[in-house]
Amino acid sequence: MNAILHSPRVVYLVSLLCVAVFCATLTFWVMTLATRALAPPAAVAPARAPLGIEAALRLFGGETGEARNDIQISGVLALGTTGAAAIISVNGQPPFTRSLGQRIDAQTRLIEVRQRSIVIERGGVKSEVFLPAPAQAPTIYMRAPKSIQGRSARE
Repeated sequence: MNAILHSPRVVYLVSLLCVAVFCATLTFWVMTLATRALAPPAAVAPARAPLGIEAALRLFGGETGEARNDIQISGVLALGTTGAAAIISVNGQPPFTRSLGQRIDAQTRLIEVRQRSIVIERGGVKSEVFLPAPAQAPTIYMRAPKSIQGRSARE
C-alpha cells in the first residue's frame, strides 16, 4: 500500500487535485466578493453657498472690485542669471518692457516673471497673467544652397 502512495503518478494526481481545489476556492471567493452588494452611499451633504473673498481682500490689504484684464503680455525675457523682464501692453497700447519690481502703471507692479506667465501686484493683490497660446503654424525647414554649405563662418 505504501508503494502505491509513493509512486510518481499518485503524487502527480494528488498535486493536480490540490491545485484544482485551490483554483476553485479562489474563484469562489473572487466571485463572492466582486458581486457582493455594496452599501448604499450616504446621503449627499447639501452644497454650501460660495464663500465671499471680500473680507479676505480687506484683511490682506486688497481692494474689492472687478478684476481688470487690461494687461496683456507678448513675451518674457531672461536677462542672464539675475534678472528677467516682460514685454507688456496695457489697454491695447503699444508694448513696452518692464523688469522685476518696476511699475507697469500707477497701481500695478511686476513682481515675478515665469516661463509662460508673469505675476503682478495690483492694490496689494497678486495675480498671474499668462502668455497667449502659441499659434499652430507649420514648421518649415530649408536646406542651404550648395554654394553656402562648404563655407566656414570666418569667410
